[in-house]
Amino acid sequence: GGSADLTVSSTNGCVLIESVRFNGAAISAASTMAMTDDLTMSKNAATISHSGSTSLTIVSGAGTVAIESVVFTGAAVSAVTTLAMDSTLSLTGTGAQAITHTGAAGGSADLTISSTNGCVLIETVRVNAAAISAVTTIGMSSHLTNSAGNVLLTSASAQAITHTGGAGQDLAITSGGNVDVESVLFNGGAVSAITTLGMSGTMSLTATGAQAITHVGAGSGSADLTVSSTNGCVNIESVMFNAAAISGASTIAMTDD
Repeated sequence: GGSADLTVSSTNGCVLIESVRFNGAAISAASTMAMTDDLTMSKNAATISHSGSTSLTIVSGAGTVAIESVVFTGAAVSAVTTLAMDSTLSLTGTGAQAITHTGAAGGSADLTISSTNGCVLIETVRVNAAAISAVTTIGMSSHLTNSAGNVLLTSASAQAITHTGGAGQDLAITSGGNVDVESVLFNGGAVSAITTLGMSGTMSLTATGAQAITHVGAGSGSADLTVSSTNGCVNIESVMFNAAAISGASTIAMTDD
């Protein structure tokens, strides 16, 4: 019935079988152990220890190695829920690599990269909570949205905001209020708060309604409106003004001397 066992024991020493040492329930000096079933350790706290000078290798010939549901397949590790580290995670492959997160379909399961006491550096770009700094160039194919604060260009060198659009593809700068550019005020099609306007082309008044060029001078009348041409004449309709000389007038209508 299996109760009549064969016992090989030594009262004061060990039992040696082909150099394998048996001492009570302990087995030592075994070089290789071949098994066709499970190795079960029933002790509460148990350890597999390797004291060699090279490495400990755990492999599966045809399947994977599972340690507490974490799956090892060659150099690949999968089924990991949480990975706790106190050093650097290095991606050393020379090919293209990616850190990919598959969130819930609703978009509420986000990928968060954060640092408790410091900043997050991504290729020298510094992310500190909602603040991003040390950015040299931003390449975009859609909108840049800023809901609070300013967009500041702090370099002491010359800077530019440049738009390369196709035909009819304009750069629009708009505001629910006004757009201020160096104290010049843009409000829809109206421009105000201009002190000096330098032009190399023609100023055209294209509206079909009545229009006016109006100057509000000082109350004493000494702040005049002057229309002049440095090297040519001033033409109003076909009447020509050249300093104090007027020519090309066909009719002069007057209500005084």
